[in-house]
Amino acid sequence: MTITRAKQKEVIIDAIQKYKALDEQWRRLRALMGPDIDSPLGRAIWMASDNMLTNAALVAGDTSETLHWFVLENDCGRKRLKHSLPDSKRMIVVKDVATLLRVMGF
Repeated sequence: MTITRAKQKEVIIDAIQKYKALDEQWRRLRALMGPDIDSPLGRAIWMASDNMLTNAALVAGDTSETLHWFVLENDCGRKRLKHSLPDSKRMIVVKDVATLLRVMGF
């Protein structure tokens, strides 16, 4: 099955929105109950989150794990880390989803 670039872009945006919603609920749960990321509950939640990101990356054709990098290492752009543009050595600050999509070649 072939997926359009527009659909790939939609999958990436949707995955980031779902991750952010899950992260917010995790923060609230931790404030109420204090579970650790290494607890059975924490591992289950974050394993599901990682699987969702992996599947979105596969559908979007992200073979370089840029989606994971943006979400997990760059904290969805909050850390303002730099990443290279496609087919370029030029580095740019990735601060939001629009910049991520540019880095991913959309």
